[in-house]
This record gives sequence, structure tokens and C-alpha cells, in this order.
Amino acid sequence: MEDVTKLLDGAHWPDGFALTAFAALSDGRLDPPAVRRLDEFLRHVAARGGDPTAPTAADWRTWGSRARIEKTCRALEAVAPAATHAARSVLRERRSAEWRQRHPVPSGSAAGPARRVSLSEAAWPRAWRRAVHRLRRRAGARQLNLVTGDEGEVVSPKVLRSLTNTVAEFARVAADADLGEAVSHPLIDRWLAGLEARGVRAVTKAIRLKEVRIFAAEIGADAAVVDYVRALAAAFAREANGHRSRKAATFFALDFGLGEVFERARTCRQRAAEIPPWRDEALHARLDAALLGLSVAAPLRCGDLHRLRIGRELDRTTEGWRLAIDQEKTGTIYELRRLWPEVGEMLDCLVLGGRDESHLWPRLGALSGRALFAWDDDHAEPVDDGWPTQVWRRHLGVGVHIVRSLWATHYAEEAPAESWAASDLLGHRSGRAREAYEIRVRRQRGAVRTQELIEGLLDGT
Repeated sequence: MEDVTKLLDGAHWPDGFALTAFAALSDGRLDPPAVRRLDEFLRHVAARGGDPTAPTAADWRTWGSRARIEKTCRALEAVAPAATHAARSVLRERRSAEWRQRHPVPSGSAAGPARRVSLSEAAWPRAWRRAVHRLRRRAGARQLNLVTGDEGEVVSPKVLRSLTNTVAEFARVAADADLGEAVSHPLIDRWLAGLEARGVRAVTKAIRLKEVRIFAAEIGADAAVVDYVRALAAAFAREANGHRSRKAATFFALDFGLGEVFERARTCRQRAAEIPPWRDEALHARLDAALLGLSVAAPLRCGDLHRLRIGRELDRTTEGWRLAIDQEKTGTIYELRRLWPEVGEMLDCLVLGGRDESHLWPRLGALSGRALFAWDDDHAEPVDDGWPTQVWRRHLGVGVHIVRSLWATHYAEEAPAESWAASDLLGHRSGRAREAYEIRVRRQRGAVRTQELIEGLLDGT
């Protein structure tokens, strides 16, 4: 031991690190090779003019290979785990580079699978591209609260994305059948036949036809065609209402409630605290905890949850976290002036990324404008689309949207006199969705009451 304990006297060893390293060496948590590796790393950081107690990503990036960084992080875990947090992003870079080297993409190869049911926008008729461009311009102006002289229909970004896909399918059908650029009865019928062949549900057809109606009106289609589309959408909507929706079937099969979801968030947060911050598992646990907790406290739609940004839609004050977001679907503001304290703690943990609480305000400043659910500090954009639902499916077996049904049903069952609060909490534009849940609960209660009466009559015979 005398051989390596002398290294702990070096000026580049912070006092706390040296004392902890000596204790770890004495009880076997560190071996001499690990101490030598730490000595070399701390000397490297000091030579770069850095702070050995808080190595930066640049310090790790210039340290060496992925294997060398991982070995150093394992040694540093026994001395100062919080000092490893900046290594995680560098390790992700190294792993990605290694993967690309093992899986090279041949030059000139296609970027993805060939389109089968749609055409790229560049191949659309010019009038179609212009119509979609006008819709995009109006949607962008509304997001920026700009007033324009364009009085056409305004749709949300989410509807616009789906509408664009629908137009791309229309373009493929028109090109394959040589139907020209007019939105006509034959074009609509052929497109619907394609949806039927792919097994698309009635409710989806009704939604897609609403998008067709918007596009047809925008392009100046014949009024008879627009009316035809409107009638088809209404017919498919009636057909869909005659069947139990997939969401309803999923909801009735649930074996958990809001409390169980929040307990899962707590478990994830506790697990994150037990994992060294340089490991990806720690980040995933912090992300999962923040998402599950926030989706219960603020049951937004998946797309709105996905695009939350620190210092923008989510803001931290000395009193806690507050949320205000322009909802994509409705265009209305959803606001919670103070989130639950425990959810706030989950968000703090995500921002800190394994650091102690003294770093909170500098971290908030550094991350201002960045997506809340992002992989690294260097990534301003959120993780993959649909990620919130992926997390819910991994932990609970269903998508994140079901939390909205849980809240609406909870209010309808437990506090029907205050069911208006469900509409506020869920950000509904009108009370129709809330009324649907109230009707469902009344029907369930009525069925139970009827069964009890029948059983009473049978017992009396």
C-alpha cells in the first residue's frame, strides 16, 4: 500500500478525494492499479487547468478511449461518484462512433425504405404544394401569435403533420391511377379503398377525411366534392360510435390507478439516486421518474409533454416549478401555477443530473431553452417522437394518453359535483369530453344497480 499512498499527497488530489481514496484502498474498494489510474486522470485534469473535483466533458474527451474512460469512472465511483457525471455524454459519443464503424452505410445507398403508399412532397402537383404551404404559414403564425390577412382555416401543427401525410397518399393514388391534380370523387374512392385494404378503422377514416375536407377546401375543390367528403366523415364517425373504441377497451382492462403510476415514478427516482451518474441507467431512471410524475400531475397529451422546454413552458422559481404551454391540439393555454412539490423534486433531479443541490440554479441557467426530456446537455431537442408513450408502455403496459382517462374517470366517480375540475386539469377546450366520461360512469353504475335489483328479485322467488 505504501507504494500508491504516496500518490495521494500530490497537489492535484483534492483533500476530500485523497482521504476517501485512502479509506477505499484500506477496505478493498480500490486496488493499487485503480489509484494509479485516478492519479493520472486527476493530473491530466489539473494540467488542462480544470477543476479535479468537477471534470468537464472536454476533460473526459481528451482522456482517451471508451474503455479507459469507463475504467476511470469505475475507480472514481469509490471516491467521488458525482465527479463522473460529465463522462456519460462522452461515453455515448464513443459508443455511437464505434457502432457506426461496425455498421458503415454504403455511399449512395437509400436513406430509408422506398415509399409504397405516398409520394414525396417534391413530386406533388404544384397547386397541392402551395395549398399545404399556406396551411403551414397560418399554423406558424398562430404559434407566434401573429395577425395575418389570410382568413383561411388554421390547423394545429399535429393536424398539419397528419394532413401532409394524407396529401402524400392522395398524390400516390392520383399518380398511379393517372387521375390528375383535381380532388375528385374517383380519387377519394380509390384512396378509401386503399385504407380499407390496409384494415384502417372507421374512427381513423373519419379523422383522415376531416383532413381531406380541409385540404379540398384549401385547394378550391368543387363544393360537391367537399360536401361528399364531409358526408363520408360523418358516416364513418357514426360507424365508429357503434363500437367500443380501442382506448375504452384498454381502459376497462387496466389493473392500476393514478396512485400506482406515481409510486412507479418514486421508485424510478430512488433507483436513479443509487446509480453512479456516469451510467446511462441513471439518466434513464431520472427521465422516467420525471415523465411519470409529471404526466400524473399535469396530464398533457403526448406531443405536448414531449416538447416541454426548461425556462420556457416549464419554469423554476424559488417557490417551485410552474407550467404554461400552448396546446397543439386545441390552441389553448394550459397552465399550472405550481406543480406538486414531489414532482418538482423529480424535475430538480433531472436538471441536476447527479450533482448536488448547490448546482441547481447554475444548471437551470445553462439549460434554459433546452428540451426537458433530452439525452444530453449538448442536445437541445427532445428525445425520439413517441418517447413518453414508450416509457409508459415499458412501466405500465399502456400509452401515456390513458392517464387522461384515469383522471376523468376518477373525478366522475369520486367527485361528480367537481367534475368541471377534470376539464381544467386535462386542458379540454369544451365540456363534451368530460360529459362523455360522466355518461360512461352513470351507465356503469346503472348496470350495477340493475344487476343488484335482478339478484334481489331472484332471491325473493
